[in-house]
Amino acid sequence: MRVYLAGPITGLSYGEAVDWRERWAADLIELGHTPVTPMRGKAYLSRMRKLRPEGYEEFITSSAKGIYSRDCFDVAQCDVLLARFLGAEEVSIGTVMEIQRAHDYGKYILAIMEKDNPHRHAFVEQACSLVTETDEEALDILAVLGEGYT
Repeated sequence: MRVYLAGPITGLSYGEAVDWRERWAADLIELGHTPVTPMRGKAYLSRMRKLRPEGYEEFITSSAKGIYSRDCFDVAQCDVLLARFLGAEEVSIGTVMEIQRAHDYGKYILAIMEKDNPHRHAFVEQACSLVTETDEEALDILAVLGEGYT
């Protein structure tokens, strides 16, 4: 299965936006899944102190249009959208938009967030297939989701 790794990016450093995605990608590959990250091909952003919500017009794939169009394409092509909100201090509008698009496409949506997370909202929780509080539980769910029928 193709698993899109959604989650907050705005206000984070490049490393903060990439680190958890790299760990998850390794685990997903081990399970036989194909991880898809919105941060792929964007190492040039590593020199930015904090990533901006409006994008970077000087980089076509990180322009506002570049970000939106590729992320929408990726969500449409994935089987599962994993929205990881652990530690979020403010709502990620982009990730919430990705959840809605995935819901509209009939994708399986798995969210990870604490009980007091700012993304705990009726709309977000109802759009998600499941919501868990830990990476481990989410990985277990994805392991079973990817198994064949016997």
